Amino acid sequence: MSGRRLPAVVVAALVCLAAVVGDVVLQQALAGPAAVTVEHRWPAGESGTVWVTVDPSDGDGRMVTLTWGPWRKAVHQSGGDTVAYTLTKTAAPPDRNAALRVAAAPGAEIAFGEGPPPPGFRVVDLDGGWRRTGPLS
Repeated sequence: MSGRRLPAVVVAALVCLAAVVGDVVLQQALAGPAAVTVEHRWPAGESGTVWVTVDPSDGDGRMVTLTWGPWRKAVHQSGGDTVAYTLTKTAAPPDRNAALRVAAAPGAEIAFGEGPPPPGFRVVDLDGGWRRTGPLS
């Protein structure tokens, strides 16, 4: 720009935008690395016990958030032991067969399966206490 100045209102808007962007970047830096998020969809015709294991390979406790369709449940996984969370799945038409999304703090290893959970893990039944977070489809 040769000798031209931006209007004061434009400069003020740019300063505000830089502050907001800087704040978002700072919040992300303070929050640490992003959570591990994994999604799994069992076959639509599957019914019975299904499970997800969360292995805190770093040995720390962590929050684990599970979202299944419009339902959500958050649990605190204490200690450094692998936990097998069990749920009951009913058969569903393919267009209503929701995936289970699991989010945990960084350092978690997440696996899914059906039937009895793997031996040797602490088992936690998650069939109750879910909160609806969205509309039923």
